[in-house]
Amino acid sequence: MMAEPIPEFTVICIDNGRRAVYCEEVYHAQVKAARLYCKTVLKCDPKNIVSIITMSSLGFGVLVHPTSDLEQIMSALRYVPCQGEGETEVQWALASACATFSSAPSDMNKRLLMFIGSTISLHLSEASSYGKKLKESGVAVNIFNFFRLKIDSPYFNPKSSVLEGNYHYGRAELDLLLATVNDDGYSHIVDIVYDYESSVIDHLRKSILKDHDHYLKKKAAIDNEKNKSAADEKNKSGKAQEFNEKNIGAANDGYGKRFSRKKESKRGQKN
Repeated sequence: MMAEPIPEFTVICIDNGRRAVYCEEVYHAQVKAARLYCKTVLKCDPKNIVSIITMSSLGFGVLVHPTSDLEQIMSALRYVPCQGEGETEVQWALASACATFSSAPSDMNKRLLMFIGSTISLHLSEASSYGKKLKESGVAVNIFNFFRLKIDSPYFNPKSSVLEGNYHYGRAELDLLLATVNDDGYSHIVDIVYDYESSVIDHLRKSILKDHDHYLKKKAAIDNEKNKSAADEKNKSGKAQEFNEKNIGAANDGYGKRFSRKKESKRGQKN
């Protein structure tokens, strides 16, 4: 008997800030990856729960409240609001995710799936604090980072404004978040630097969704075998019924012929 997967509670954070939106490939890669993830986990177990948060400073909020309704999720992902002048509110998204996970059923695995496409509002002290909260809640954190700068390059200006301010290049902060929460190997950060859509889909399938895909393939094989057995059984039953009907028909024919001969014999005796 195939073991049932443990139900999962997932919060997905989509970057709809200005840099992610200006790069149309990043925007579409996030949305398509979110669609794939939701379709797979809910097909795997319809009791799984997903919530979606958008992170633009001009329109951050809950796009989808926790639900198992795939149709509702797909409808929301058809049009993720594009806040072209907004920054990326990672701090708010983490606070919202922590609050959401606090209400998640205790018997469910928890995962934070975050897409980063621009500068973020997260500092080292906050990264450590949220990392501890997520760790206490048993949340696996998976980050796909589309915004990677070569700050070690001699051509990079160390005084660049992108490294300072409330919204800044936050790779170090994301690393600290992961280091704080990750003591079981289930949390990762992946830099997506080219072929955004195909790369993020490939990483999803090879990592987070690997066990889900394996379960679905195994389940499909078992279902096919059951259907084949049921069809074979139906076929055997049909043949048996056909055989019985032929035998009954033959018996009736024989009885009819014997009865007819008896009647003719009696007529002959009378004559």
